[in-house]
Amino acid sequence: MDRILKRKAGQICQASLIKMTRFYEYHNYGPGVAYNESRRQLSDEEAKNYTVQRVLKGWKPKDNQE
Repeated sequence: MDRILKRKAGQICQASLIKMTRFYEYHNYGPGVAYNESRRQLSDEEAKNYTVQRVLKGWKPKDNQE
């Protein structure tokens, strides 16, 4: 029973997180594209703020290819 309750609680938290999260898109196209409040499109000016350096803030992931 505890396992079922934990799973249900996790699903509720995940659903709430998705509703609270803001997703932005930039220059998307194709069959699945949609333009609405939950899938806001960034302007060229707004997109300039999202650089690798700003998003990762110096973090350099390891290359797992050995």
